[in-house]
Amino acid sequence: MTMGEKDSEICVDDKKISYGIFHRKTKINGKLFPEGKPKASDIRQGYTDLDCYLLAVLSSIAHKSPEKIMACFVEYYDEHGKEKSSAPDFEKAKDVKIRFFTEDNKKVIIKINKTAIRGKGVPWVRLIEKAILVYRAKGYDSDVDESYRKSKKLKSRLIDGTKGSNLSTVMLAITGRRSQTIAVRSSGGKIPKKFTTYNEKAEELFRNIKSSLDSGKSMVANAKDTSLFKIYRKGLFMRHCYSIIGAHTKIIGGKEYKFIVVRNPYANRVRKYSQDKKGKFHSKVSIPKNMYEKGISSLELNDFIKNFEDIECV
Repeated sequence: MTMGEKDSEICVDDKKISYGIFHRKTKINGKLFPEGKPKASDIRQGYTDLDCYLLAVLSSIAHKSPEKIMACFVEYYDEHGKEKSSAPDFEKAKDVKIRFFTEDNKKVIIKINKTAIRGKGVPWVRLIEKAILVYRAKGYDSDVDESYRKSKKLKSRLIDGTKGSNLSTVMLAITGRRSQTIAVRSSGGKIPKKFTTYNEKAEELFRNIKSSLDSGKSMVANAKDTSLFKIYRKGLFMRHCYSIIGAHTKIIGGKEYKFIVVRNPYANRVRKYSQDKKGKFHSKVSIPKNMYEKGISSLELNDFIKNFEDIECV
């Protein structure tokens, strides 16, 4: 590390952070990365947790650039995600250091006790969840309103402490870069029904998503903001964040259709399509038996446009 790099490094710890009465200090056991590296399938959001924006980003980065998550654990991996020969024994460690980036291009090293707030989940996910709370409590998340930062909500429990931010902030903390926003729907105009002709805007969106994924970028989509009474639609949750993990075409009945593959951090129900005798397509709900398929929906392009508002890409 050069002198300049050292000067840009800030070290903090969680000794004075109050996690509240809901922090059970659950011990973390097992390997940091159970499958050798971060996987999108490691992300399993609880139904009472309100940090979908955080988990959708982690899922997306784990899918496209797992080395960026590995590089956060500075004691164990270098800046390229390569394992350090001098790395301590994770399973014996009491504390873990996690590196995040700040808005002014500095590195903040957060030392946290190797316990977690939530009772379930693989080690790397639970530790990053906890470190993000410290990152916010210490004032490095510029998207958190000052009154919220000083309130008891930030210290009460993880599901309160990690809500209220946005996708771009988490992408910045892990990758060091702010995300770009891609509008899914242009203002005005009627959205075509699913499995019908694609207009020019839809074609452009598909090309943009596919080229971004092909170049290794991580993408997270915001589901449409609806009323609380219309929050669930046949396998899709609205007012919710999804990672985008694929884009492909498929020939059905001699016609080419386009699909965007999204992953719900809940990792459970998915939307699938069935075709009746008249050739009309219908949406249906499915719960895959294979854990690696849970939460993953291949949405027809017009159907994706109907249900999502914007995309963050980094």
